[in-house]
Amino acid sequence: MNFLIIGTGHISERLADALLRLGITPYAVYSRSEAGAREFCKKTSTARAYTSLADALADSRCEAVYVASPTILHKEHTVASLLAGKHVLCEKALATSYAEYLDMRNCADRCGRVLLEAMRPAFDPITDEIARAVGKIGKIKSARLVFGQYSSRYDAFKAGTVMNAFNPEMKNSALYDLGVYPIYMAVRLFGEPFDISSRSVYLENGFEGEGSITLFYENFEVSVEYSKIRDMKSGGEIVGEGGTVRFDRINAPESLTVTDTLAGVSRAPVFPCENNMVYEAEAFINMVNGDSSYAAHTERSEAVMRLLDRAYPYAK
Repeated sequence: MNFLIIGTGHISERLADALLRLGITPYAVYSRSEAGAREFCKKTSTARAYTSLADALADSRCEAVYVASPTILHKEHTVASLLAGKHVLCEKALATSYAEYLDMRNCADRCGRVLLEAMRPAFDPITDEIARAVGKIGKIKSARLVFGQYSSRYDAFKAGTVMNAFNPEMKNSALYDLGVYPIYMAVRLFGEPFDISSRSVYLENGFEGEGSITLFYENFEVSVEYSKIRDMKSGGEIVGEGGTVRFDRINAPESLTVTDTLAGVSRAPVFPCENNMVYEAEAFINMVNGDSSYAAHTERSEAVMRLLDRAYPYAK
């Protein structure tokens, strides 16, 4: 499958690497910067460089598009790609609002094309192992899901330079950038909560730097914490009547420990992948070819977008 990659950042390089690991040479990249596009091609073995998105989408050899532009541009780039007849793998979070998401989803349905959210843990087999472990610890009593990562661009912000990563106009809040991971994991493990409460911490320019959300389920609560301005011990802890499940690195889990109230502690066998974007790229290709799991992933993405919309950190 020939992929057009929109964006030349680190995450685009990882997607290109994932494709190469699957035996697929990235077909083309789009960037407003010709130098940036050509440099990306050299780094990733991508065949073609475009500085016009219209020209890139008009290329009939391009079958699918990976959208890794800033979140505020996801809808524009996704809709343009769908209307050009391309299938789309779009970075999380899919959109800046639930209404935007619905526009994108409806466009994909009308065009008869696949629109899949590039949510890494959604396709990592370790997540399935976590879900199986949670299913064995009895009635859930509580859960805590955390992802905090000090952004390399925060130093520039503190020095007076506001880059896109900390510009509130880009709609790239800590919630949409990092908080989306623990929210996804909650939906994956427990479904959609009936209610939520949230709070955010803002920087001097009004950008949301970190926050917390409580997800309310019928008989328990899930605590979600996220941050772009400090490192936090990433992972999850789910407590049930019969034991506790713990895992690390919520976006790319590498360890899974189960504490059984009777049998003691056991470490589940997991096999981390050097680049777990391989799983989402492979799943996307399979879904384009008719894999029936597409519907389930679409439903989870929709639930996550509803929750993001309810916890939106800026004035509507």
